[in-house]
Amino acid sequence: MKKNVHHFEAQNKAMVLRGAYLLMHRRFNAVFEPLSLTADQFVILSLLKAAGECTQRDLADRSFADVNTIGAMLRLLERRKLVRRMPHTRDGRAKAVSLTSAGERLRSTCEHASRPLLAALESCFRPGQSAPTTLTLIITSMRRDGLET
Repeated sequence: MKKNVHHFEAQNKAMVLRGAYLLMHRRFNAVFEPLSLTADQFVILSLLKAAGECTQRDLADRSFADVNTIGAMLRLLERRKLVRRMPHTRDGRAKAVSLTSAGERLRSTCEHASRPLLAALESCFRPGQSAPTTLTLIITSMRRDGLET
């Protein structure tokens, strides 16, 4: 019986991608730890910087996290006065989330602290082949094939 080589190669690439993500996540956590932030919290602050005010659902969609995880992170960030949550003006069930000035200062400090690590990540790609573009292609492919959960 012939083995499905294509399946093995795809599985192997997925495992390598997972390993790269986990290592990168640990490295970013190490950079942010002295600033009392996690990589996941930095993502939330960065998404709020880019989007301005948005709903928790929007944050969950943009961060590839579930709504409950986002809610827990936002409660913690709100206690630290890094984000503000208020009732949404048009949807009474939703919360509108925005970045506070303290949240923007910390996000900016973390962004600066992470630049060497981001440069190291970018150096892994060929000239003209950016990390975000390449990884976005992977995300798009997974969504197109109906594999998103």
